Amino acid sequence: MAEPTELLERDVELRGLSRLLGSARGGDGRIALVYGEAGIGKTALLTEFVRPHARELRLFWGACDPLSTPRPLSPLLDIAWTQGGQVAGRIAAGASREAIFQALFEEVRSPKPTAIVVIEDLHWADDATLDLIKFLGRRAPRTSALLVLTWRDEVGADHLLRASIGELPRQAVARFPLQRLSPSAVESLGARAHRCTEGLHAATSGNPFFVTEVLASDAPGVPPTVRDAVLARAARLPPLARELCELASVVPSRVELSLLEAAAGPTFAAIDELLGSGILSLDEGAVAFRHELARRAIEDALPTLRSRELHARVLAALRARGEDPTQLARLVHHAAGAGDSASVLRLAPAAAGQASRLGAHREAEAHLSTALRHAGDLSPRRRAELLEARACECYLIDRMQDGIDSCSTARLLWAAIGDRTREGNCLCWLARMSWYTARTEEARRYCDLAIEALQTLPPGPELAMAWVTRASLFTSADESAAAIPVAERAVHLARALPDSEIEAHALNMLAVARIQLGEESGWGLLEESLRLSLEHGLQDAAGRAYANLGMLAVEERHHELAAKVFEQGIAYATERDLGTRIVCLYGWRSRFLAETGRWTEAIEQASRIVDNPGCSALFRLTALTPLGLARTRRGDPGAREALDEALALARKSGELERMVPVAAARAELLWLGGDAAGAAAEASAVIERARKARRPWYVADLAVWIWRGGGEPPPPDECARPVALQLEGDWRGAAAELERLGCPYQAALACYESDDPEAIRSALETLDRLEARPAAARLRRRLSELGVRAIPRGRRAARRDHPFDLTAREQEVLHALSLGLSNGEIAARLFVSPKTVDHHVSAILTKLDVRSRGAAVAKARQNRLLGLEAASAK
Repeated sequence: MAEPTELLERDVELRGLSRLLGSARGGDGRIALVYGEAGIGKTALLTEFVRPHARELRLFWGACDPLSTPRPLSPLLDIAWTQGGQVAGRIAAGASREAIFQALFEEVRSPKPTAIVVIEDLHWADDATLDLIKFLGRRAPRTSALLVLTWRDEVGADHLLRASIGELPRQAVARFPLQRLSPSAVESLGARAHRCTEGLHAATSGNPFFVTEVLASDAPGVPPTVRDAVLARAARLPPLARELCELASVVPSRVELSLLEAAAGPTFAAIDELLGSGILSLDEGAVAFRHELARRAIEDALPTLRSRELHARVLAALRARGEDPTQLARLVHHAAGAGDSASVLRLAPAAAGQASRLGAHREAEAHLSTALRHAGDLSPRRRAELLEARACECYLIDRMQDGIDSCSTARLLWAAIGDRTREGNCLCWLARMSWYTARTEEARRYCDLAIEALQTLPPGPELAMAWVTRASLFTSADESAAAIPVAERAVHLARALPDSEIEAHALNMLAVARIQLGEESGWGLLEESLRLSLEHGLQDAAGRAYANLGMLAVEERHHELAAKVFEQGIAYATERDLGTRIVCLYGWRSRFLAETGRWTEAIEQASRIVDNPGCSALFRLTALTPLGLARTRRGDPGAREALDEALALARKSGELERMVPVAAARAELLWLGGDAAGAAAEASAVIERARKARRPWYVADLAVWIWRGGGEPPPPDECARPVALQLEGDWRGAAAELERLGCPYQAALACYESDDPEAIRSALETLDRLEARPAAARLRRRLSELGVRAIPRGRRAARRDHPFDLTAREQEVLHALSLGLSNGEIAARLFVSPKTVDHHVSAILTKLDVRSRGAAVAKARQNRLLGLEAASAK
């Protein structure tokens, strides 16, 4: 470890970490989340924390690299390098990712001696490393270990790290957001350095790294930026030491002494001078800049040709060791930095293949993109292969438009080459990715072209896949009868080839079509598709099976099955970085949560998808619908906006399975707002298509609003049973059926048509418990119409004493506003998206009847609402 320095204003964090370590020693594993801005002192805090325990505990310390494309599982490689043991053995043996994860778990769970596992800089983490922290995090409470995770808190709301941290077991987690130094702490540091600190706190905002770098510089006055301070300090190094410093700067994170010596040659003689300057420090056989910002400042200042030369020297030194597969990402990074296109084109595809096998599909795509940027002299065939491979990775991580762009170029190249099979395959991929962008007509056109091209060739897997795609497009359009013969044809060809992956996909589509037609045999086929996928390790096929099983379970109101499928499917897809399947499963799970009355969770999950700017249109639509529905049922702001956008996307797709949920949600919004005729008109616009498709739940979801709006609904025998009973006047039977299906909100609302005050009172209790304010208001008016005088007021217990009806989360946001935090800072603190905070702020302004944040805080203080928030937090 680096030589420790005294820390200022970190006593609270050190005591908190010590408490967690005490719990871990007692067999109750804990997770510490340490985060803050760049330069805030995360590493310094952890170094100070572990220093007194270095001899009595086992320490596993790894960090993520800021490479142009991260090394998969970089922290594990660090741990293997320093610790050896099972982890190193399994990595060397080329074991599967799951086996490597299990090896680390076996190492750290032993109670004697207690282990501290530190994984730093998760803002640079590859997808496989994020899976690692979820793997360890879920198991941490069953160990005697302390898991410490660090990152920079400027990561955006759509960063995968947010979702990964959110899935850690809450009872085991403690957060340590690090704050900047106070003016008095800056003065204290200046006194020790015998430097004037006038204006230093204002210039650095109390950032510890900025402060220490400025104080360490001999430049007169306070440099305007830390970059200037670092460069001024490096400029005063002797020539050889400065040259060595520049060489070290092109290696992200830290550089092994042996590698630095090999790359530096005679210049390495200046290593002692360089370490003596304090710019770099020595740590267990490697040197590192005291902060990444310092390394970047020096690297960014290098002239282009000088940077290329230094990267080339590091590349040569790495190659001299032999091209270790675990170092492929480093080799690609330095080959690209050196402008060595030949090496990039040889190494990057191999690095992409390794990353993909480890489940790091984003890194695989990045490596392939790097290769394509250096592909000037490649043959058309090789370029087409790289483009097609990149398109597949884009598909897996929900980067559909990027995938379409790559695949379109590859298709043109295959056409020019005259390879009809590969051209047809590209057309098939274009059909699938266009469908995800809600361009249904384009998807159908591409699929027709694919089949037309491939049917002229001997039957092969490409034709089978084109038939599967055609069946998929039929089922999405609720043309299930047309889908069945095409899917069966694909199943037969897949089995004849044989090709288990295409067989699993074809069975999946055949199952969906049969379930849509009301055939119970479809459920067994879908289970068979999932079993086949899991048995053969077909990850994308398994993810698809989970997604379709969950979707149909929600649509058919098999909520117990849906809950189980989402739990298993999300865990499966997350551990394998199946980005497209993860987003799909979360989208449908938010619909499940909205239907079963868990609206806060539904809103948070749907918002996470909607707030991701790179999300495919189809997934955005899938999330917007439950987001608008949950807001509608709670009476939250933003419901109409969400459903308006959902309607536009649904019309773009033209598919019934997108149109019906949006139309039903919009009809409900209108009815709750008192526009019964508008509700009937909204539902009527889609009802004939739903009737033609013979989907009882589709018809029922629309028919109930036509009926409540005074229109003429379809016959009850075309509707799912609960609504059929309602249309026949049996509201008790309808409520009982809906309750049995796990739909408490709809069951309570079924009592609206009742003339029984006691039944309505009971329904009101349910609606108040769910915080269904608009529906509760309708039922209260219904009681008034029935002549009931003692109408229960009934707000949620946690808010009963709140004078402005704020929810617990709204109280948290209001307290954060009083601290002067921005929406982004509040989002980071509460682990929600900035847009979610926007909606909370809007709701607060509406409930407090003010127009600005400042006015809200002033009114809160005037009415002592901040005290209420503090009490609630306790």
